[in-house]
Amino acid sequence: MKTLFTFLSLILTSGFVFGQASNECNGTRYLDPVFSTTTMTSAVKYGENTTVGGNFQELFMDIYEPDGDAAAQRPLIIWAHGGSFIGGSRGDMSGYCEAYAEKGFVTATITYRLFDGPLFPIPDSLEMMEEVVMSISDMKAAIRFFRKDAATTNTYKIDPNNIYVGGLSAGAITALHTAMIDDPAELPAHLETEMNNQGGIEGNTDDPANPALGTYTSEVKGVINYSGALNIVDFLDAGDPAVVSIHGDDDDTVPYGYGFASVFGFPIVSMNGSALIHQRAVSEGVYDKFLSIPGGSHTDFYGNAIWAAQIDDSTSQFLEYLICNVTVAAEEAIDVSANVSIAPNPASTSITIQSVDVPATAQLQLFDNLGRTVVSQQNINAAYHTVSVESLPAGVYHLQMTFDDADYAPVTKRLIVQ
Repeated sequence: MKTLFTFLSLILTSGFVFGQASNECNGTRYLDPVFSTTTMTSAVKYGENTTVGGNFQELFMDIYEPDGDAAAQRPLIIWAHGGSFIGGSRGDMSGYCEAYAEKGFVTATITYRLFDGPLFPIPDSLEMMEEVVMSISDMKAAIRFFRKDAATTNTYKIDPNNIYVGGLSAGAITALHTAMIDDPAELPAHLETEMNNQGGIEGNTDDPANPALGTYTSEVKGVINYSGALNIVDFLDAGDPAVVSIHGDDDDTVPYGYGFASVFGFPIVSMNGSALIHQRAVSEGVYDKFLSIPGGSHTDFYGNAIWAAQIDDSTSQFLEYLICNVTVAAEEAIDVSANVSIAPNPASTSITIQSVDVPATAQLQLFDNLGRTVVSQQNINAAYHTVSVESLPAGVYHLQMTFDDADYAPVTKRLIVQ
């Protein structure tokens, strides 16, 4: 298995019980191709609904399984394609489906409702958020389809405790919101209205001929986020599914940090990209892995063989860890945030970080308000540690400390540079 370049990979973990490890874990399956061929079942109907334009649409998916697999239960990945919510098709994700089926997963790529209203004038933020909510409803129905199958006919032999969702660009936006929106109380008024119009948190996309809504959940264990974003980063909170994020730091379509997602170059909806999702996951104690692509634009690097290998390794390691490892519960991690202080704050030239009674070696990162790393330091083990901020522009920054000893939870502090 290929080794990730350490300067490109940030692996930040705060443990929680993932459950019993899969009996199929052997250090190879889920990491490398162990099956030479796969079988695809095409156009499996999982739901139906009405589009933004008022058109009835049946929804289908293609399902991939490894040939010759004797495992009784296999982890499942449901993929959603990109295309700015106005284009693309489920076949766009067939390569990912085949690759992960060869590694021992059951995989599926879904058709979800796309925006079919007028494109000129350009849709506003409320219209596009309506479309996002529809895509969430659709993906949740696909999840329930498989969970129902596992409890009844067991056609696809999936493990209902190891369901993952993922996507590229718009598909990643869909997957992230599907995984992280789990409480109506966390929704702002405009999104609550859109959700209610689409059947509430769980949506209303299930196939009437094969209903699963109300009986089976749409919960997932993890999210694969390829160049996606959350409308509100606070949707991600403690106890939410784990997330692996890949994002180019020069993305002008879906923001790397905070900004506007664009359609045809026009900014439409404010979003919090992967850098801020990573920050939030660390601060909330959610298992997280982040691969930042220096100089990467929106999707150019996914077709580059070198980057594709790194992305594949990062994603596979993330999934194999969730499937095969049992870790300490997050609530058992020692919270040392009260033992770590920054002075002065606000600062103009330097800050001193005081760590009282924290014997663990730490890594330090300072992010600006767009989620870009501006300071990164390793192997800090002194009670007092000084960091220069003299060269930084005035503004708000976020200091994060993670510890080699997993008994200590990550610490996040807000810093003002003036």
